[in-house]
Amino acid sequence: AVPLTEQLAARGFHITVETAGTVDAPLRMDLASISPKLSDSTPTEPAAWARRHEATRSRPAVVARLVRDHEHQIKFVVGEDTDFGEIEQFIASVEAELGAPMAPEHILLMPRGRDPDTLNANLGRAVPEAVARGWRITDRLHVRLFGDTRGT
Repeated sequence: AVPLTEQLAARGFHITVETAGTVDAPLRMDLASISPKLSDSTPTEPAAWARRHEATRSRPAVVARLVRDHEHQIKFVVGEDTDFGEIEQFIASVEAELGAPMAPEHILLMPRGRDPDTLNANLGRAVPEAVARGWRITDRLHVRLFGDTRGT
């Protein structure tokens, strides 16, 4: 385990680790907040970064270990109608690694967007999909309150 997380735990802190779920590191944590990257997150430039991102962005086995070993939530950032099929495929891959279904209440959808109009449009896509599957919704309140501003 990483000494910092052990020291924080020893002092009674609740430890939430935000991760893309791509690195299998033995960390002490109370909650794994896992945000797998969907295919539309791959940058187009520079090409070398795009290739690296695409090669490493999806690691269902790592996510399965985090799910198995920790309290968890899996948060997907959504903006396209095609995202929902990709999310279902990813969840199926994790469930295959686990050998068991995942609890739907551990899945969260968050709208993609840097302004209220985009957030509202993507939230409108996400809500019916989440309701139909028993998933949860989370928002980007900091963007709504402060705009797309560094440090918020």
